[in-house]
Amino acid sequence: MAEENDDHDLLIALNSKVDTILLRYTEIEKVETRVRSLEIFDGGYKENISTIKSEIEKLRSINTIWSAANTLGGIILAVIIGKH
Repeated sequence: MAEENDDHDLLIALNSKVDTILLRYTEIEKVETRVRSLEIFDGGYKENISTIKSEIEKLRSINTIWSAANTLGGIILAVIIGKH
């Protein structure tokens, strides 16, 4: 009879532990889902930053060209005005 009680108590303890494991497993799945979504967001975010950096470099290049053109235009204009 005492052995049956021990077995019954053991089953109750095991059932409680299984419930705890299942609860934690569910929490782990939620965390994994969140981590995946953050990784996807992070990847898109990094790609956007890379695109913006590329666009900035293009704009700097265009700015340099226009700056040189303006300087050259100013020199030509000064020469033309200086001759008159």
